[in-house]
Amino acid sequence: MPVMDSYEATRRIKSTARGRRTPILAVTATAYESKEKVFTAGADDFLGKLLRKHERLEKIATCLGVGYLL
Repeated sequence: MPVMDSYEATRRIKSTARGRRTPILAVTATAYESKEKVFTAGADDFLGKLLRKHERLEKIATCLGVGYLL
């Protein structure tokens, strides 16, 4: 992003009352290097880009508090 990075965007979103209720699931290719930065910025959880489809869907369901109909 040209104006701010994703960490700053997350911090700004989570600094508002509505933003604190908004789940943020970070997606990163460097999960081990970024894990601390992601949570420090305020993200609720993160996904590494190498996760399998069912793992991504599980994280999304947990973050949003939803289930899937198969």
